Amino acid sequence: MRQMRLVLLIVAMVVLGLGTLAGTRQASALTEQEELVQRATIAVTSLKNFNDVGVIRPYIKGARAVVIIPSFVKAGFIVGGAHGEGVIIGRNTKTGAWRYPAFISLTEGSLGLQIGVDESEIMMVVLTEKGMNALLHNGVKLGAEAGIAILTIGAGREGSTTTAVGADVVTFARSKGLFAGLSIEGAVLSQDQAANTVYHGKAYSTKQLVTTDVRGNRGADGLRSALGGY
Repeated sequence: MRQMRLVLLIVAMVVLGLGTLAGTRQASALTEQEELVQRATIAVTSLKNFNDVGVIRPYIKGARAVVIIPSFVKAGFIVGGAHGEGVIIGRNTKTGAWRYPAFISLTEGSLGLQIGVDESEIMMVVLTEKGMNALLHNGVKLGAEAGIAILTIGAGREGSTTTAVGADVVTFARSKGLFAGLSIEGAVLSQDQAANTVYHGKAYSTKQLVTTDVRGNRGADGLRSALGGY
């Protein structure tokens, strides 16, 4: 897994001209988490205009949780794969209030004779208790192996919850780059408990943050408000 991530990083740097490896991790852990929450907030606001305005709204209103990956980078150069860091944030279905974020990562590996880099904003809307329970298992492989049905909404799909009948998770993405299309089937969702502790100042587990109304870092209030704006 570490070797694959290194390959992805090198390919992304070469193709996109992101500069040298030195200096890419200058920020402290706390600063990194704050920045990630800010980027997640921007992604949530940006995705309100995915394809047709309001296409995501019917799903958000019935969501139990959402996963937000502001930057999911898929790279291919003999060995391909993808990785992105983000947050999962639960919703109190009785009050409608959004809870505080827990930190996660999404990783996908594959082999293929292809070259290119594609960066996507991803929002995964968790509609069922079954879907939420699956995503709360650390290192869960998404799709059939997790026992959940994932529906991808793309161009031309209406924003109606009737299109998601039987789906546990609905995924939206906005992509640009050299790859065509996006699939998260088989990708692994991992939790970052250390980041939760650093950001919130308490050793909250991912499950605590997603399923209970604990008091977290008020710096995430902008993200909670952006989700509430749907």
